[in-house]
Amino acid sequence: MSNDDLRRVFSVETLTRQRNSALIDLLCGGGFLLMAMGARFRFFVVFVALAALIMGFRALRSGREEEKKPGIILIGAGFLGMVNLFGIIYLRAFAGFILGLGGLLMLASGIWKGLRYLFNASKN
Repeated sequence: MSNDDLRRVFSVETLTRQRNSALIDLLCGGGFLLMAMGARFRFFVVFVALAALIMGFRALRSGREEEKKPGIILIGAGFLGMVNLFGIIYLRAFAGFILGLGGLLMLASGIWKGLRYLFNASKN
């Protein structure tokens, strides 16, 4: 492949989408992990959980198809964050486990997407 072909494959828009997706996954993973440790950061968890609920409902109301799945994920994370703080003891443990597992998976996804972005950006 010539350099012109590579530039067409990895356009600026594609690289920007990959970078943004990696950053969003890293930030969401960190937020999920902080919500999983709810006892230490109560005010922060309430703030993040409410923000996740609001953004999730706004994404569902927008009507754009590509925003529905992230909206549902945000609503679920906000609900689990609130359950982790104010729920029954067994539900707290379950919510904390799901948030922690989701946070680790989101961080792994963000690292993978970030490495893929750096590899593709170095080819341009």
